[in-house]
Amino acid sequence: MTDAMHGPFLSLPGQKPQATFLLALLDDCSRLCVHGQYYPAEQLVHFLDTFQHALRSRGLPEGLYTDNGKIFTSLHLKTICANLGVRLMHTKPYAAWSKGKIERFFLTVQQDFEQRLAFKPVQSILELNQRFWQWLEGEYHQRGHSGLERKSPSARFAERAAHLKTLSEDADLEGLFLDRVSRRVRRDATIALCGRVWEVSPALRGQEVEVHYDPFGFKRVEIYLRGQPAGAARICNQENNGRFFRSENYEQD
Repeated sequence: MTDAMHGPFLSLPGQKPQATFLLALLDDCSRLCVHGQYYPAEQLVHFLDTFQHALRSRGLPEGLYTDNGKIFTSLHLKTICANLGVRLMHTKPYAAWSKGKIERFFLTVQQDFEQRLAFKPVQSILELNQRFWQWLEGEYHQRGHSGLERKSPSARFAERAAHLKTLSEDADLEGLFLDRVSRRVRRDATIALCGRVWEVSPALRGQEVEVHYDPFGFKRVEIYLRGQPAGAARICNQENNGRFFRSENYEQD
């Protein structure tokens, strides 16, 4: 299960206090936090970063249980879960009790880890996360838990590890996290995506293609035709594009 929590404000020299938010995923069976991290905002891009870290370090869950917050009900997350074969489930309205385990984890974080920051403040989110991960692995995961017959989350997770579904070594996890939309390629071999014009292979003109893309940094914008890779898209230089398709040397349809 997953959720977000308001973290501590950071007092940075010469700057306004910076808000932080903790995004965490908790294994329902063992209470082990498969990954948690503080970010400067509660946004989808940050949750997907946390989710990727969790998948790489702890394997694939059977399901992902969330509330009905905007970042957890996005079409992008639904697409990712479908790609991974992970069942995406949401709490029913007015059923806050159903998230009791992760809420209890957050309370432990606030009363234990975050209380210590008053005596030894951190100077950045990077330092905050480093200290949090040390506490998580060195203390929280090693303590006996009342809901686990006094076993630690680490020990309970290890007991069930034989049944864990892991990603194959050659899996393209970043590719599975790309958003996907359909577009028809124009006669000038371009498509519109997120308010920008992109160039694709001229061989795709007039075709309906599927675009797999990173909507946050556009590090990858890939084109698929009938499920098969058909090259990458790049930002269109409209002047060069217009010159090319007006050229007498270009073979028209």
